[in-house]
Amino acid sequence: MGDHTECVDIYYDPTITTFQNILKLFWKSHDPTIHTSSQYRSLILSHNTVQTAQVADSLEVQKKERHKEVCTRTDDFSIFYQAEEKHQKNQLRRHPALLASLDWEESLASSYVATRLNGCLGGHTNMASFNKEWENLGLSKEIAAYVRKVIIKRS
Repeated sequence: MGDHTECVDIYYDPTITTFQNILKLFWKSHDPTIHTSSQYRSLILSHNTVQTAQVADSLEVQKKERHKEVCTRTDDFSIFYQAEEKHQKNQLRRHPALLASLDWEESLASSYVATRLNGCLGGHTNMASFNKEWENLGLSKEIAAYVRKVIIKRS
């Protein structure tokens, strides 16, 4: 397979969130002090010089706050290879009936709805946030009820 690192390329609306907030979530959502293979290493790729500076500042803060070596690597973004479809949305794939209900989606990789559900199922939302957005995602009441049960179970 070669030397690669599994990662995501994040597109965000700067009127809704900031790159700084994304960095905060990045540091909060994993342990960057764990040594792993290159496939699963902690990595931040910057898209421009402003992001590069913010990443460097953020990394320095993490190094000062943690009592272990921070293994996160940083680099400039160059090219992104999308994983095969079978490797997309792993949290969502653990719920086959829910996955099957998204039959209108051509690709899980490019589906906003699948991305949001994958995050909900992975524990990256709370009930209040889900309740505000489930109808806008086009979910049925039954699907929303199922996701709520998962959110409750994970909390």
